[in-house]
Amino acid sequence: VSKVIYINGPSSSGKTTLRKNLQERLGPDDHCFLQNDAKKDSLDTQDRDWFYWQEVSPSGRTLKVGPKARATWMGLVRSTVGLLEAGNRVIVDDVCFEGLWQLQEWKNALSPYPTLFVGLTCPPSILDTRESERGDRMVGSARVQAGIVHGMEDEDYRALEKEDGFYDLMIDSAALDPDECVEAVINAALFKHMNESTQQS
Repeated sequence: VSKVIYINGPSSSGKTTLRKNLQERLGPDDHCFLQNDAKKDSLDTQDRDWFYWQEVSPSGRTLKVGPKARATWMGLVRSTVGLLEAGNRVIVDDVCFEGLWQLQEWKNALSPYPTLFVGLTCPPSILDTRESERGDRMVGSARVQAGIVHGMEDEDYRALEKEDGFYDLMIDSAALDPDECVEAVINAALFKHMNESTQQS
């Protein structure tokens, strides 16, 4: 399996469930994990150092990122590289709140290491329902994040999985059950490893 499994998606798309199930399937000592969950409560408190809502038209509002949140995210990237340099395998559970430049930052930082890039999404109505059930998120924030975190302005993610796209695998977590999501990631990692081994031989 890949040295790094990188998972990016909006809040409530199922990233943490997927990460936990992957760790259980691969073995608890096989991959450590890093999670972008810094100051999530500030989505409710409008902290401009972390996260805040900005009114826009015609969509209504968008989520903005402050300097402390951005600096914490950069620390996540550098911490991941540090763990890899020390010989660890890593699963990254991330939310790229500012989209494309962050995805490219990950691509550059992880380029020396065998990495499987996984994008997670699901329909906005499902995101709203999951947020309501969790009770610790502002309902509607995941819907706003859904396209942005993948570097897209809309919900057409198909280009992201093409040969020249960012992700090796895109998963709709509403279309697959948790076990099927794990199988999809493991199969994609094995397929990528086999392809890279063939190209090197």
